Amino acid sequence: MKTRCLLFLVALVARLFFLWHEGLGIVSFFGKERDPRDLSDSWDYIELARNIRRGFFGFVDPSAFRPPLYPALLALLNDNLYLILIVQIILGALTALLVYEIALDKFGWQVAVISTTLFALAPMSARYTVFIMTETLFTFLLAVATLLWAKNLYAYAGGFFGLAALTRPIIVLFILILFAIGLLWKEKRKAYLIISLTACLIIGVWTARNCIVLGRFIPVSDTGLGTNLLFGSMESGAGFGVDWNKLAQDPVSQVDFDYHSPEKDRIYFARAVKIIESNPLGWLKVRAKQLPRFFVDSGAYLYTLLGPMFVAFKYSYVIAQLLLFVFAGYAVYSRRARLKDLDCLALFPIFLMLIHIPLWIESRYSLPIMPAVIMLAAAGLTSFSLVIHRYWYGDRLSAIGIERFNP
Repeated sequence: MKTRCLLFLVALVARLFFLWHEGLGIVSFFGKERDPRDLSDSWDYIELARNIRRGFFGFVDPSAFRPPLYPALLALLNDNLYLILIVQIILGALTALLVYEIALDKFGWQVAVISTTLFALAPMSARYTVFIMTETLFTFLLAVATLLWAKNLYAYAGGFFGLAALTRPIIVLFILILFAIGLLWKEKRKAYLIISLTACLIIGVWTARNCIVLGRFIPVSDTGLGTNLLFGSMESGAGFGVDWNKLAQDPVSQVDFDYHSPEKDRIYFARAVKIIESNPLGWLKVRAKQLPRFFVDSGAYLYTLLGPMFVAFKYSYVIAQLLLFVFAGYAVYSRRARLKDLDCLALFPIFLMLIHIPLWIESRYSLPIMPAVIMLAAAGLTSFSLVIHRYWYGDRLSAIGIERFNP
């Protein structure tokens, strides 16, 4: 219990730091009236929350432009931005405890402490708890679902996957893939079918609303794919930065429809397909430039604090993030004989990495898989250090005439 309390406190303090560093300014900014030219996700969620309190989900008219759960949470908290950020900070710190419980169940105490400490102090995960964005809630719901999956509580896990889908609909395809795997893999059939079907029941409530209110079959939201595919096909700046002005002013992104119109997304999808078909090599070049953003974050938001030390921090931070994925991969490889026991940790990160190969990428898109990646990386690091330890001391003992004991 002391270990859990200490790790929770570490995670809480890291997130409160970002509340002081950026969160108060964010509250001040979004406390004003929305500029019609500001098309940020955060403003959409705030506007939807206000309209939920007025009795409908949408902007001018009912819509399915955004998934419903996060705006519903904002509405439940009465649009109080300070309260919203406090709740998200608590959810972020609780996610650290979920990391501890999952890692303890799968890998033992040492890996649990290492992975929870890393997640508690991870700058980007901590930072996004003070943004009016879905990342914190989505990551928390996924972590709960993963823990329940690890504990073989499949129906409850499916319920939380369903709630996660109502937060970020990208997981709907994962649920369908899990269902298909369940049909084919007899050993995991019961688990996967229960998880996927329970998730579909939760999603089905919102799907029914869309059918009744909008008259169309829309599982969660009716936009996103076209926009992400088109922006993923366009030059958007090199490295970590994104030149939003360049994207917004490009003639390819200009349409006569309202920003919140589903028709806009369909036009974007057709334009993206045309770009890919007309210049596949150019598209691959654009994808090669964007893909690194999924795996690394520059930490530029800490520049004002670190000053001249930022350059050293930036490169060490980038290397550390890459090593996380390297050691996570090593953990999967070294445990390949019992990989089926790590399905709750490995399947969704693999899915999310693959699904973003053709789609628009920002560094924050990898946040939902970071708890699993960090746990696997901590397990891989401990395994690798044990291999090195055995190799090093085994050779030294042999050199002085003492044979290694091989049971």
